[in-house]
Amino acid sequence: MIDIKDIQGNTRFSTGINPGAKGKFSLMKEDYVVLPFNTLSPVDFQVGDYVDLRGVLDASMGGKLAKIYQIVDIPYPTYKNGGYSYELRFDAYYFKWKTKIFKYTPEYGGLEASWSLTASLDIQMGVFLRNLKALGYTYGGKDFTFSIDSSVENSSKLMTYENMNLIDAMFSMAEKWGCDCWVTDHVINFGRCEFSDTVTIELGKEAKDISRSDSKGTYATRIYAFGSTRNIPTNYRPIDQSAVVNGIVQKRLMLPAGTPYVDAREGLSDLEAIEAVVVFDDIYPKRVGEITDVSSYESEVNNEDGTNTKATFYRFTDTGISFSKEYILEGQELKIKFESGKLNGMEFGVAFNPLGLTEKNDDGTWNPDAQLWEIVQNEDYGRSLPDEVLFPSKGDKYVLSGWNAEKISELGLVATAEQELLEAARKYVAKTCIDDGTYTATLNSIWVHKDQINHSFDIGQRINLVNPAYFKDGRLSRVIGFEINLDKPYDSPQYTIGESTAYSRLSDIETQVEELTFKGQTFTGSGGSNIYVIKTNDATAASNFNVFSALRTLRMFLRKDASDVAEEVITFLKGLLIGKNGSGITVRELYPTTVLPNMSLYSTIQHYSVINSLITAYIHYLSDSCILHHYKKPTKLI
Repeated sequence: MIDIKDIQGNTRFSTGINPGAKGKFSLMKEDYVVLPFNTLSPVDFQVGDYVDLRGVLDASMGGKLAKIYQIVDIPYPTYKNGGYSYELRFDAYYFKWKTKIFKYTPEYGGLEASWSLTASLDIQMGVFLRNLKALGYTYGGKDFTFSIDSSVENSSKLMTYENMNLIDAMFSMAEKWGCDCWVTDHVINFGRCEFSDTVTIELGKEAKDISRSDSKGTYATRIYAFGSTRNIPTNYRPIDQSAVVNGIVQKRLMLPAGTPYVDAREGLSDLEAIEAVVVFDDIYPKRVGEITDVSSYESEVNNEDGTNTKATFYRFTDTGISFSKEYILEGQELKIKFESGKLNGMEFGVAFNPLGLTEKNDDGTWNPDAQLWEIVQNEDYGRSLPDEVLFPSKGDKYVLSGWNAEKISELGLVATAEQELLEAARKYVAKTCIDDGTYTATLNSIWVHKDQINHSFDIGQRINLVNPAYFKDGRLSRVIGFEINLDKPYDSPQYTIGESTAYSRLSDIETQVEELTFKGQTFTGSGGSNIYVIKTNDATAASNFNVFSALRTLRMFLRKDASDVAEEVITFLKGLLIGKNGSGITVRELYPTTVLPNMSLYSTIQHYSVINSLITAYIHYLSDSCILHHYKKPTKLI
């Protein structure tokens, strides 16, 4: 029975696992179970009522649905045949986050309806966890955390949240960084959801049906790539008519001269090419500066209501660059985006040389006193910043925009950015040239029933899908969804198989490896306790530095608490006891002697037929017992 409980933990209703009960998961879309049942009178189910399926479903489910599910939307029954029919949907515990708005300052009851943040994924998720903390959300008594594997690019991106709920915000982050997002217990994972060794599913064998859904993404074999408009002068590159696509010319960063586009393979003809335009707004000529000194002062500010308040304003210097107001692009505001420190990920307007000093001395050298920057306060992050809590510090890294990057030619910023754009375009076309359609494989019930543990797959399981109608030599893919009957898990389960592309580290491997991902598992090189987990369909050799998953142990080791079958020969060096009275086979140095009391000769022979592959013996019947003697070449059984 499954108990449906209210938010206080009191049982509101109990039901069995009836026909029609199912569990469904789709990566970054849905995660729920449906429990159908009938009642004579309606039940007052409420949002927040839940079922805890941990330990309820048997091992054949592989733990896929072993979690808490809650009612997120108010359910209504159907009146039928004098009673009420329910198909009660329970969403995974984390889907209740869709009822809460993502705020920048949740600790202070933030009322911001729309806000933006330019920051790396870990900074964005730091704000996200503060929201969960402020709401009091935990799982299993633990606060939520996040894990980002090394397949995710460590770069800052602009995210805008307009009245966005927490679930949409979380999945939007994953889409922005081009990775998957999934939740396991109290951990929010970002990376590539792909694990274990490949399992083959072939139409007519393991699968009785395979259908295809067309891709909703972009399929292209030729990419016209453009970067941002930031730090690009109006005279950048003479207009090349062959590179004019959709009116995007000149003012955006372009691919290196002589490279108008990037193809998926060499020798691609114009007739074969399927073209697409992509804009990488985060790629532009940039210099990462470092603050060498910080100062501040207080001044009165005139408020809109006519009152005056005191505010602290911050100035800084950067001795690594000599700047001039002549470098500022016409009609643009100078801005800085912090890449470290307390203001990491935040962007502010900045005023150069606020004191209006002469930029150069009489001898033509730069005046160091004029190389001063003042940060313009803004309220884009829920309150006026910088302030006495969040402020710039010496050593903070930042990027300046709104200036002509060609003015300091010795830095070579434009050429470097063009090369960065080229590399990004190559990686992008490597993805868009792959068929990213999805396939639904309905498995053969008999095949699944033969081995429900090994023939049941979790999300991320690598799959080699074989169907000559779609691909000649099979297609390497992965499980991104499933729909399984809860009453009979082996009955034609459906798995959604999605594209599987090779992911590699984007950054160079340094001498000291801080982090490494192998088969989807993240390891740290700083003395942490992360250990590789060998899953069900994984050929990784056992060692002192990895462990078997719980499901893998069910597959490999004999059970002590349930009936089980050994598929290989097992040798008992000291003997075998059968039953509570200790009777059984005792192995002696010369030969084993076995006494089996209270067994008929027929039952003894039946018992012998089970173990005859292990020992060579003859049976001697004595009174109400039988003795099995070891003998090399028996002439007859009795």
